[in-house]
This record gives sequence, structure tokens and C-alpha cells, in this order.
Amino acid sequence: MVISNGQSKKISFTIDKSQIGQRLDIYLTQVEPTISRSHVKCVIEEGDVLVNGKVPKVSQHLKEGDVIVLTKRPPIEASAVAQ
Repeated sequence: MVISNGQSKKISFTIDKSQIGQRLDIYLTQVEPTISRSHVKCVIEEGDVLVNGKVPKVSQHLKEGDVIVLTKRPPIEASAVAQ
């Protein structure tokens, strides 16, 4: 399921039997191949990933029925400032 509010997008996944025991960071890079594993680590640590409503550890192993919610935020545009 995808929910968007114009600024960020929430994507949810439910773990089935074939995904039991997989590490969260590896699972997310498989279902969202545009996100690197190091970026997944950052978004987990920033609280943009929830498992069953709680902030998980990067290395958490998944269980059947776990609900993962990933919040994808739009990129921040960088601008140069003259000194």
C-alpha cells in the first residue's frame, strides 16, 4: 500500500512465510532496489522505517505477519551560498 501526502510517501509491506528470518535491511533493498543498503541503514536510524509500529534495529530479523512501513521523503535540494 502507498500513501502520499505530497511531501512524503509511506509504503507498507507485510512479511509472508517466504521472507521469514530475512534481515530488515536486506529485505528493504530487495523490495526497493533504488535504495542502497547504506541508505536503508540511515533511514532506519532516522526513524523512517517502522516494524509493527516501532523503530527497529537495522539487523532485525523478520517474522511472518510483520508490517513494515517505509517513509520515503523527497530529496532535499542543495544550494550554494556565496561567502
